[in-house]
Amino acid sequence: MEKVGSLYSSSSGDLWLADTKRNIGSGDAGAATTRYYLSRDTEQDSSDIKVAESHATPSLSASDSDATLVQGAIPSGTGARTYYVIACADDTASSRRSRTPTTARPRHRR
Repeated sequence: MEKVGSLYSSSSGDLWLADTKRNIGSGDAGAATTRYYLSRDTEQDSSDIKVAESHATPSLSASDSDATLVQGAIPSGTGARTYYVIACADDTASSRRSRTPTTARPRHRR
């Protein structure tokens, strides 16, 4: 699955993530849950800051896509620095699909 998206933020710490998942495979892609994080690097790990509730993506047939606008917030006390926004599908490993770097595409944001 390919993930593309945009980030919109306000000075109050609110943010909106425009997120599109597209099945680039030739077969069906099972349902997935995506979670969103701020990260100091391009790898998702336990030090990353969760910034939005999860979004459930339905099963997608070959070439189908799912687009959504997810609302979140930058927690108060988050230091001013450069962060990457990482969207991870099934990052709790609750499905049979493995958690791999291809399920997360970091986006640079100051």
